[in-house]
Formats: sequence, C-alpha cells, structure tokens
Amino acid sequence: MEDGERGQIAASTARERVLEVAARLFQEHGLARVTMRDVADALGMRQASLYHHAPGGKAQLYREVFERMIAHHRAGLEHAIAAAGPDLRARLRAVSSWYGTQQPLNFLRMMTSDMPSLGDDEAEALAAPAYAALMRPIRDAFAEAAAAGAIEARDPDLLAGSFLAVLDAVDFAESRAYGSADRVAMAHTMVDVLLDGLTVRA
Repeated sequence: MEDGERGQIAASTARERVLEVAARLFQEHGLARVTMRDVADALGMRQASLYHHAPGGKAQLYREVFERMIAHHRAGLEHAIAAAGPDLRARLRAVSSWYGTQQPLNFLRMMTSDMPSLGDDEAEALAAPAYAALMRPIRDAFAEAAAAGAIEARDPDLLAGSFLAVLDAVDFAESRAYGSADRVAMAHTMVDVLLDGLTVRA
C-alpha cells in the first residue's frame, strides 16, 4: 500500500471518529449545550485540529452528523416496516424494536430546538430530508392501515409525529428508570395503548 493511500485511510478513519463522537454528544446534550471544545475533549484532540475536519465550525459538524443520522434512520425504519408485513401493530412494534437498538433520537428537541438554532435557512434545508427519513415511513404505515380499513382514518402526519414523541418519552422514562427498564417492552406497551386504548370495554 502506498503512503498516500495509508494517509487517506487514516484521515477517513479519523473523520469517521469525529462524526461518531459529535453525533453522540449532540444526541445526548443537544446542539446548544455542545461546544467544539467539548467535541475535541471527547476525542482527545486539540480544538484547532477539530477545525481541520469541520472548517465551518459547529454548524457544519451538526449538519454532517444530522445528514448521516437521518440516512441511517430512514434505512432502518424502511427495512423494519417492510420486514414486518402489512399489519400496523407489527409494523409499529418493529419500528420501536429497531429504535430500541439505537442511540436515543430526541426527536422533539431536534426539531424544536436544535434545527431552529441553526437559522431559518439551514433549518428549512434540513426539515424536508428529516420528514422524509423519520416521519414519512411511519406516516405511510398509518395511511395504508387506514386505507385498508384496519384503523379509523385520522391525520397520518399527526399520528406519526405522536408516535415518534412516544418513543422519545420511552427513552426518557428508561433514563429515569420509570416502570420497566426495557425500552422495547415499554414501546410495545405504548403501541398497544395507541391501537387499543385504555378504556375497559364491557
């Protein structure tokens, strides 16, 4: 292997590490609370060296992390839904099981705090791919179930957004050790509540 190839591989590996660590910090703490120094410290590198990987600073780093994250989630969601078959309960359980294997998404904070803090133009540019990746697969699952007569026809975007908010709440509950400590089991319970309700029927 040539020295130039070794250098490219090393640079690629270093950049991958930067994006992985930044993604964890942004997801755990939110964009506003993470500084470039925090990322550099977590990586064990000088802050000046971090700017070699993200010359545009924190906004550029967040954008790259965000784009990678939503591409990853879109692929995971679409695969989980397709593998579950047409039944809505099975689909929602598959989605919640897949989310249970991932770093908590903090969807509401991401959409209401992180993205707007980047500025209107940047937030607008990221909103469409975020919707396509995170909302549309779930929205379509609700819409298809309604079209098949399996559930009442309700606003599928509202249902998808609410379901993602429930997954956020499950992550929060697990972090505080409320109820069961199993994210997937809690999420499956909430799928049943969503589809069956809590009212006891005679």
